[in-house]
Amino acid sequence: AIGLLEVLSGLNAGVDLGGSAIGAPTAFTAGCAFDPGAEDLPREIARLRRKVEAGARFMMTQPIYGIETLERALDRLGGAPIPLLLGVMPLYSHRHAVYLDREVPGISVP
Repeated sequence: AIGLLEVLSGLNAGVDLGGSAIGAPTAFTAGCAFDPGAEDLPREIARLRRKVEAGARFMMTQPIYGIETLERALDRLGGAPIPLLLGVMPLYSHRHAVYLDREVPGISVP
């Protein structure tokens, strides 16, 4: 993810992966993932900072079902360094909620 962000930033600056001019620069708006419920939150925050340095202009979370998880992560982060989009996934049944909570990494359903 970080490498791709670096490539896109270079293209936006008008250079390819090898540093050669490409003519007109591109205008990609690249984003990145952020998991506020990560088991290793310090590592997730460090990776987010590297993604921002590499050119991420926005971040999107995994689906969130409890605001406390997001608030805790943002407190540790010192606030959102770039615009934040919250992941949303409607739950259509109790079984679906249990499945997401137990089987999908990064999603916690209270």
